[in-house]
Amino acid sequence: MENRSEHDAIPPLKKVLKGAGLFLLGTFLSRFITYFTRIFIARYFGPEEYGLFSLGLAVVGFAAPFAALGLPIAIKRYVPYYRAKMEEARVKGVMLFSFLAVALASAITGGVLFLLSSQMATTVFHNPELKDVFKVFAMSIPFASLSSLLASSFEGFQDIKYRVYTERILSNVFKLVFIILFGVLGYGLLGIAFAYTIATALTFSSTIIIMKLLSDKLALEK
Repeated sequence: MENRSEHDAIPPLKKVLKGAGLFLLGTFLSRFITYFTRIFIARYFGPEEYGLFSLGLAVVGFAAPFAALGLPIAIKRYVPYYRAKMEEARVKGVMLFSFLAVALASAITGGVLFLLSSQMATTVFHNPELKDVFKVFAMSIPFASLSSLLASSFEGFQDIKYRVYTERILSNVFKLVFIILFGVLGYGLLGIAFAYTIATALTFSSTIIIMKLLSDKLALEK
């Protein structure tokens, strides 16, 4: 009886170890790509542009928690809870409510940042050049917030590999490709901000597609 229990525990343990290994690999690739991207920005655009870009990212990073409303954590808690109880209607309800709430909150957060960009650039940072940069970064907030929410839902569905693919790898690859592209085309700081925002929008689109494929897969398994 004891041997049977140990044997039954092996598949979940293998799944956990496989997921941990994949997450570690994804984190390593993410850090490597991010490091390479920042080196490219600093060398190709110059240290001043890199500093202003980092400042724009810091402002977005400060605003992001307000847009997420803590719902990515709730998704990881309640989706597996209701799935274990076979309450699919509640799973869909949690997903839909979270998506709509974050969409609204992120739109408001991005809109406020967009409207306050001029005042922040001139009054807080004393650099009018940041005005348009903040505006472009503000447009990325809804995409980034919804992508983070959907990426967390992959964990809720106990399939972490999709989170690694989207949040750790695809997102950073898109940013690197578009920042290099805009750099080669001769765009400056504003080009970097647009590259970041376009990459964030593409990550969101990719996450939506993968979520749809995962939903279809789960539906077929029933």
